[in-house]
Amino acid sequence: MTVYSDITPSNLPYIAPPVPEWLPEGYDQLSGIVPLLHDHFISQGDSERLTILQAAVLDQWPTAALDDPSLIAYTRNADTRDRGVRTKVRPGAWIGKIFPDVFGGRAMDALVAAHRSADDDLSYLTTTADIVEHMRGARSRGEGFGACMTACFSDPHPYSVYSTDLGWKLALLYRGDDVIARALVNDGEYVRVYGTSSNTIAAMEDRLKREGIEYTRGWFGRRIKAIHTGDDELVGPYIDGEATCGEFDGGTIVLDADGEIEFRETSGLAEWDGHRGQVQTAGGDWIDEDDAVTLHNGRVVHQDDAVWVDGMDEYYPADDVVELAKGGYWPADDAVQIGEEWHASGDPDIVEDYRGECILRDDAVTLDDGRAAHVDDTRLLADGATYVLDADACQVGHDWYRIADCVLLMAADGHYRWTLRAEVAV
Repeated sequence: MTVYSDITPSNLPYIAPPVPEWLPEGYDQLSGIVPLLHDHFISQGDSERLTILQAAVLDQWPTAALDDPSLIAYTRNADTRDRGVRTKVRPGAWIGKIFPDVFGGRAMDALVAAHRSADDDLSYLTTTADIVEHMRGARSRGEGFGACMTACFSDPHPYSVYSTDLGWKLALLYRGDDVIARALVNDGEYVRVYGTSSNTIAAMEDRLKREGIEYTRGWFGRRIKAIHTGDDELVGPYIDGEATCGEFDGGTIVLDADGEIEFRETSGLAEWDGHRGQVQTAGGDWIDEDDAVTLHNGRVVHQDDAVWVDGMDEYYPADDVVELAKGGYWPADDAVQIGEEWHASGDPDIVEDYRGECILRDDAVTLDDGRAAHVDDTRLLADGATYVLDADACQVGHDWYRIADCVLLMAADGHYRWTLRAEVAV
């Protein structure tokens, strides 16, 4: 006998085959599942199971339940049939009773759902505002699907944490104008599907898979937005799956199986001890008060990210200061670099030279016009007291003179040499 335990929605057609002639007129086709199996058994040449299927349908008369079309209502035996008593089960469970050795109920549920949802439309909400608006009105539209968050009307709504900037979107499966299932999606994965029944849930799971979106057991490593209330409470939905805790990371919360924040409450608030004894940094992180310092501009940062500047009596960001040659630190935008060393701009040991650049006072001389210059850029004239720039001086013998007091003449050996203008015969 052929084994059918590998039957799944992915290896059977989604369009139900023609209705077998042996089905009674007006019979509810169970969304194509009976014709589907009939056709499959014929293609496999499995006359034994085909006979079992025909007998079970004609004897138990399984049809869609009147109050829930996603379930099957059937008569268990002749007595219940005579008394008009019918039992409701999932389609997969009914098929599993007939072929317990080869068919999994879950697989058959998925088959039923896949055929029933062939014409359903899958769409996505891709803004946080749309996601929140949908969830606020879901219960009033009959789309609560037993989800506690659809009964939460707090402001901000718990689903406000699912920022689409962090990769979240809400998948909706429509049958006509009605939403029959939904699922949060992030980075090509989902954790749980909510739907009107097990069949619509299976239909959504099947559609998501066909879209390349796979099931995952928890939102491990995914981020949600950290939203604080005025009472120092943390907005938080009930999170499905195994990653129901988290830790702060800037303005977000990274989800994991463990963490200081728990998302297992249905109140719309996370279970969290709050920020007692903590302060929030300029970057959005919460740190212990003992580790916090306030910068000169009023921003709060961790002490490891700040440096105390004695001359200013304030903290500055560590990246915005330089270490001075004399020791200590100074704001970089108020410091000057001379060679490899830094000096405060108001340091009395530095002066501004004739070019507008700063030099050490110990390296500076005063030119004859009163400006300062680095000693290496000047010449001391023959009077032993006057400095001029190297470009304004000339050497006569071993002494230096102003170039304006000299003239360049050709000597007897054919070379040009500087000569004092006063010594040249007119």
